[in-house]
Amino acid sequence: MDRKAPPTTTTATTAAVTTTITIMMKNYMNTNLPKELMICIALSMFGWYGPSMIIQPMIGGITMTAVPYQVLSNSGDVVLDSSLNYPAIENVTIPSNLLIHTTITLPLLLVLIVTALCTRRSSSQESKYHDLHSAVCVILISVATSEFTTQVIKSYVGRLRPNFYHLCEFDITKLQCTATQDIINEARSSFPSGHSSLSFSGMGCLVWLLLGRSQKSNNKTQIVMAFLPWTYACFVACSRIVDKWHHPSDVLAGSLIGIFASTLSYHLWYPNLYSQHAGTPVSLLTTTTTATITSASTSETMNLVEKQ
Repeated sequence: MDRKAPPTTTTATTAAVTTTITIMMKNYMNTNLPKELMICIALSMFGWYGPSMIIQPMIGGITMTAVPYQVLSNSGDVVLDSSLNYPAIENVTIPSNLLIHTTITLPLLLVLIVTALCTRRSSSQESKYHDLHSAVCVILISVATSEFTTQVIKSYVGRLRPNFYHLCEFDITKLQCTATQDIINEARSSFPSGHSSLSFSGMGCLVWLLLGRSQKSNNKTQIVMAFLPWTYACFVACSRIVDKWHHPSDVLAGSLIGIFASTLSYHLWYPNLYSQHAGTPVSLLTTTTTATITSASTSETMNLVEKQ
């Protein structure tokens, strides 16, 4: 009779990884972390869709500031504001779809890969799912905070874009915009820059997470490399000025919003970088502390029973 071939190394490794992930998921589901994750997902959805569906109707839509122009009394010519008369570039450097994938999808994928497979191979399963959960929540809340803040400010300020006249199809004979209302609203949504805030919120999360991990090894090269995601965020922000879709102050404000959102979100789930527990999720520290206290209490009880 022919003997069955022994399983290959790849098959054995795959089975081991699958078993490990299954055990991690079971342990994870037995904690309160899934509820927290659902809350984070709900908040991220509200941060993304809330401004347009709830806030804008409440405040009456985007603020309609007066369109700047001047009619010369002698000739009747119409003079437009040159700072708002740039061409409307359609093929921008970083389109919105690419921005979403590079600042939200990519960080989430990197977090999944780095946390689950590449780092802390000697760590316990508990620390891995705490770390993965916390990192995902950091990104979700950061993006939600940044997007909500940006869109609400856009609606309230209603600043005109550098390409306002071309984008809203301003008619110098009628002295009014002739484009659809959606495009006119887009032309009035310059401050702050959404591309800048979203890029710095997503990339900022990666910076903080990488810095937290580098503190454990105290490797200067890793610390420097941790700031690389910000270079992409800077490129995205600068491209909005080059493409004439934003004023420099729009980009600066959006960048600060993104940095604030990522910083706030990171410190909700991780200790500060100067802590001895830098890079370790707060939820894991709390669980460990609770377990230590419970163990100490049990030991004291046993000692009292033995003495009696």
